[in-house]
Amino acid sequence: MKVTDIFLANVRRLMGGMNPNQAAGKWKFPQRTLASYVGGEAPERAKIQISSLEKLAEGADLEPWQLLVPNMDPEKLPVLLPSEGDEAELLRLFSEMDEDSRPALLARAKSLCKIDKEEARTRDRNAHGKADAA
Repeated sequence: MKVTDIFLANVRRLMGGMNPNQAAGKWKFPQRTLASYVGGEAPERAKIQISSLEKLAEGADLEPWQLLVPNMDPEKLPVLLPSEGDEAELLRLFSEMDEDSRPALLARAKSLCKIDKEEARTRDRNAHGKADAA
């Protein structure tokens, strides 16, 4: 699939039920340009400039590269994976794990997150109570 095809398909997905006028207004993007993208102009004739890609992405509160990911889901936008640090190490270890071991690790991680959230709420309540007492 060509990059232009991916971009045009993702713009249509991103528009959801909006027409080109509505989407252009919401994204502060030239209506005429957007209409040419989604109005049936042959993808091979669509001239998509990098500046237009950047402007549309900015208006839609996306990164430009997200508009170039095949089958982008506007409800679950693609993210870049970390390439270094603790998160990258966890992802590397997880990918190396045996498929049968992964559920146990996920359950433990979720449990730790729940504990961290409960401790944070307790700290917040205690801090709030001390501030009220002062």
